[in-house]
Amino acid sequence: MPKSGRHEPKQIVYLIGAGATQAEVDHLGARPVNLLMKDNDTGEGLSTRILRRSGVPARPFLIEDKGVDIEKLVSLLAASGVAKHTDLAEKMRRLYFDEVRRGLTAARVMSAPQLSIGLLEMHKDMPFRRNVETLTGILTTNHDGLLQIAFRLFVEVSG
Repeated sequence: MPKSGRHEPKQIVYLIGAGATQAEVDHLGARPVNLLMKDNDTGEGLSTRILRRSGVPARPFLIEDKGVDIEKLVSLLAASGVAKHTDLAEKMRRLYFDEVRRGLTAARVMSAPQLSIGLLEMHKDMPFRRNVETLTGILTTNHDGLLQIAFRLFVEVSG
């Protein structure tokens, strides 16, 4: 601890994944939407919807009690080197993006991702930055663009 009795704020990097997108929907959503891979009480998961829309039966890819990990399936198909599999992988990628976008639009969070904006606002607060933590970076595994929307809205409002 420095002589002043004050400690230095933590340097923080956030890793934001699919759970953050579902949290936006659960927090703000006008209606329940399941944007997770697995089916749940809210409805079918992304994997089930993508397989159905792509015309692929889930059974060959299903692990009992675990469902289908569509991201792994797409990666395996794309890496196969077989044209019909790589084409299917590309189709599933497009369907994945479409399903997430459709769900976010239906839940009405696409135009105002409040949790993402709140994260940015929290780190703009000078006492928080000085005493608690400073935002060093944000990494994301999301494909939905909510963080980009939050940054754009945050800059417009804060600018």
